Amino acid sequence: MRLLAWLLLFTACTSVEEHTRDNPLDFWNPNAEVPPPAEACANPAACSSLVRTTDSFQLRFAAFGPYDDQDELTVQWNRLDHPAIDAYLLQYGPDDNDLIELEVSADSTSAVLPGMTRRSPPFLVQIQVVSGAQHSRPSSAIYTYGLDYDADGSINLEESNLGTDPLKEDSDGDGLLDGQERNTGVYNGLHDAGTDPLTPDTDKDGLPDHFEATVTGTDPTKQDTDGDGIIDVQDLIATVALDSPTADLELLDLDTDGTAELLLLSAETGWFKALSLQDDGNFSKIMEFDLALPEATGLATALDNAGKPVVLAWREADGQAVLLRDEGEGFDAVARPFVPIRPDHVALNAGVSGRITLAATSAAEALLTVLEFDLEGKELGRQLLPLEQGGRSLHWLDLDLDTRRDLLVLNEQTPSLSIFYLQADGTYRGSGQALAKKPYLGFGLTTVDADRLPDLVLLDERGFSISRHEHGLFSALLEVHSSVRPTALEVLRDGEHRLVAVLSGTESTLELFAFTVMPTDTPLAAEDFSSVEADRYRELLRVNNGPELLRTGFVDDDQKPDFLTLSNRSRSVSILFGKYLRYHADQAF
Repeated sequence: MRLLAWLLLFTACTSVEEHTRDNPLDFWNPNAEVPPPAEACANPAACSSLVRTTDSFQLRFAAFGPYDDQDELTVQWNRLDHPAIDAYLLQYGPDDNDLIELEVSADSTSAVLPGMTRRSPPFLVQIQVVSGAQHSRPSSAIYTYGLDYDADGSINLEESNLGTDPLKEDSDGDGLLDGQERNTGVYNGLHDAGTDPLTPDTDKDGLPDHFEATVTGTDPTKQDTDGDGIIDVQDLIATVALDSPTADLELLDLDTDGTAELLLLSAETGWFKALSLQDDGNFSKIMEFDLALPEATGLATALDNAGKPVVLAWREADGQAVLLRDEGEGFDAVARPFVPIRPDHVALNAGVSGRITLAATSAAEALLTVLEFDLEGKELGRQLLPLEQGGRSLHWLDLDLDTRRDLLVLNEQTPSLSIFYLQADGTYRGSGQALAKKPYLGFGLTTVDADRLPDLVLLDERGFSISRHEHGLFSALLEVHSSVRPTALEVLRDGEHRLVAVLSGTESTLELFAFTVMPTDTPLAAEDFSSVEADRYRELLRVNNGPELLRTGFVDDDQKPDFLTLSNRSRSVSILFGKYLRYHADQAF
């Protein structure tokens, strides 16, 4: 069969889409004057699509009624006002050597094509002017709207009517195929979601259509599925009310069941309590302990080499602390160590057999102290190490992969890093690295590539930067600007994903960035986080009013990290469950 080389222009019935000569769907003169649409196309039920031909005619295919209707196709054209025109001759069919002829009057602008429906396979249509015994040269087009070029369940005619891309199975990138989204506004399941194929979040509730249909079970066409007055995205956030001012929040798996309990430290009484998530979705108090340490400042937690929880509560004003261990029958205070500095930040390391190590920084005194205890609380030794000005945030990690936990401290005022490598004899060898001149607010560590060495994530007033660990130093890799004003940072991993959570206490929002581990020699660019590829992702979420602290951990049993924010202003803890976040559903927005 010989087909003439003219394809259809996909457009809605009320507009003509501009194309260029480079567009493979457009082979006609882009500068040709386009007549107004045919009158019948003003009817919203008329699903029609425009074709410009080589000559004077503008052909438009139209089908009326529902998408699954098999009504015969109508072809429409612009009327040519000329007294010599006696009629129009249409010829159509799948084989241009055996065309069906149809002659219509000179005042006609449309004709039904018997035997042809919107789902017909490609066929040729040509129109000629009849004047006496003479016929004009035919103007031709090929109907291809019955095909489904991108195999998304929506034929080309339907895609033209809805304005979707006939060469892209998911025009809006929300995870639903165009054929599943007919924009009816009624959700009937995945096969007929009723959503807008040109809008990733049809109901504007903060959750993309595919995510609602497949993960949360909410209606992607309704902002408030359960009608409780709260939009769906906020329904996915749990809230724990606080009965008194709270100095600190930590997460620790007290009963070794794979899920973490919430440890809350009172800012007034010196008590701390543990809350656990119950089967009914609520949190209940499972333990309360009197630390006898009024106005305690913070908590530090760890698991010893046997998996038993260790907790340290400390007071910044005078360095007093309480060390607790739980052997399975509840916490006991095993020691009340004195930290010989005014601590700003404290971290515990209990992974070495038979030992608990406490590290604390003092920005005012520019000192780092390291205290070591046995499991009974007996002090085994202490070291006092100098820091640069503003040394505050610290992390334990094995920087050189020798199985010993080293210490990394961020000196916020200098700014610089102080690195302390733990030696075989138990002492620390110090080194340092200057950083770019800017005010830093905190840092975290993760691996952004495949070399297993920990890489550095630094939080500043505009966002965060990632520096790759190479030969004992950190080299800047990229900067990412946050859409909020950052106040706190958490960095963690979830399988192949690396997560950076940025909290804004002033804007009461949490911005989450996710990316997959990259090859060692492949750079990560800041603009990647605004792409639509599944391995680059960012999401902005509303949390409780005026949050002060951000923590991450596994609160429920789905093995997805959860995000918790503490706010004394609203006397609450907000919990965003990881199973409702989109990065692990292969969605990126």
